[in-house]
Amino acid sequence: MDVFWRPTNAQRLNIALNPDYGQVESDDLVVNFSAIEVFFEERRPFFIEGQDLFEVRGPETLRVIHTPRIGGEPDAGPDLGTDVEAAARYSYTGNNIDFGLLAALEDDARNSQGRDYLAGRARYRWQNLLAGVTHSRTERPQINRIADVSVFDFQYDLTDRLLVNGLWLYSNVSTPGPSDPSDSGWVLSSQWEVNPRWTHELTLFDYGDELELNDLGYVKRVNREQFEYETGWELPGVSLSRFAEDAEVSFEYQWKTNQQGDSLPREWATVFEATTAGNARWNVGYEYVSDGIDDLITEGQGNVWFPSTTTLVMAYEAAPTSIFRLGLEFEAGESGYSGQRTAFALLPSIQIGESLQFDLELAYELNDSWVIWTEDNGLGEYDLEELSLAANVYYSPSTRHEIRLKVESTAVNAKGIAGLEASHNSYPVFLADAIEDFSESAFAVQLRYRYELSALSEAFIVYSRGGEFESDESNPINKLLSEATNARDDETLLFKIKLHF
Repeated sequence: MDVFWRPTNAQRLNIALNPDYGQVESDDLVVNFSAIEVFFEERRPFFIEGQDLFEVRGPETLRVIHTPRIGGEPDAGPDLGTDVEAAARYSYTGNNIDFGLLAALEDDARNSQGRDYLAGRARYRWQNLLAGVTHSRTERPQINRIADVSVFDFQYDLTDRLLVNGLWLYSNVSTPGPSDPSDSGWVLSSQWEVNPRWTHELTLFDYGDELELNDLGYVKRVNREQFEYETGWELPGVSLSRFAEDAEVSFEYQWKTNQQGDSLPREWATVFEATTAGNARWNVGYEYVSDGIDDLITEGQGNVWFPSTTTLVMAYEAAPTSIFRLGLEFEAGESGYSGQRTAFALLPSIQIGESLQFDLELAYELNDSWVIWTEDNGLGEYDLEELSLAANVYYSPSTRHEIRLKVESTAVNAKGIAGLEASHNSYPVFLADAIEDFSESAFAVQLRYRYELSALSEAFIVYSRGGEFESDESNPINKLLSEATNARDDETLLFKIKLHF
């Protein structure tokens, strides 16, 4: 049951009891070999509606409150499941002060204890100042862990064209270990619009190496000191025949290190974007990443040095016609240790009226020096071939009927080149022993039918299926796709009726 109550125009209370979100569009299919957790956007209606007050963001894709954690992969392991037992959110919007509370409980399943979440936020507006404070607590009984996170944020408009904002973050974690980690971090950023055509953005941030936000929040990584500068200039009166009518040039620079003083790779990037008179869009970019230390790749087993790389990026989106739209993306550059990487994507889309839309994505990558972690302080260098396919179909024959189909498949074939080992001076040692090949693929499909019974009342039928295939040897891409498609690791048929009173 879901309860949506607005006792006054300034107050809102939402409650969900034993909610089921099986009808929600599934997350994109991702095969991840990096040490950085994949970021997924929230798709469940309860955690999207009225959540603006809790949207506090920062660099490294930082989210102070990241609701996909709630009801996510349980602490007991991905093979077990816990559902959201209850969730509630209260918000008040005043003339100068806003505040809200968010609470959620997961139920206990066999061999898996659910987590409890509680977050509160208050925000104050005064003239050109917007300031807020947030605190969250996450209790994870399965691993005997309690995490508290406190955040102060502000945004101040110095002038109509100069904005300054910042964050201060503090986390304290109680664990069964010998010590309870706690740390802090801060962010300071400014955006300056010199004139309508020229902008600057400057960001400084420092995340402590024991700052832990990912119990209820999300951040790609901590243990980072970073300086970022970005500028963009809209070229006035550009006219290059049919190739460009409006154009913009941007430049970005990043300097970064970790709390141990290791020099992490610096990054430069410049992009030229243009729009033609017929509304086609295209851009060309150049990226340079200096040599430096990767302190994440071995997941704590040692730093690894990588040489500098350059990459050329190109993208094109054809002008929309009455039915057809086409997008193209291309990347080429250096990779790993003296290797080359090439990738392209084909993105056609067909729109027939307002009732039928078909989107296709085909992405293909070749990389002859793909380096990933294997175990302990060991690495593997591979010749990589990767293919991803995705199709989305939306059909709405009338206002009451809606059909959505989402199909995704991805395949990775890796041929071993050399084994490596992280050394005490961070320079990898190439080993004489051969590294084994491997291949992996995954498939997922979701077919959803929605029928509107009446205003805010709906019926759903949803079929979902997914499968994976893994092998300790090299396999052709077509075989990998076929094996994953035939696998039935998960299969669900859901009937759901939502009634509004």
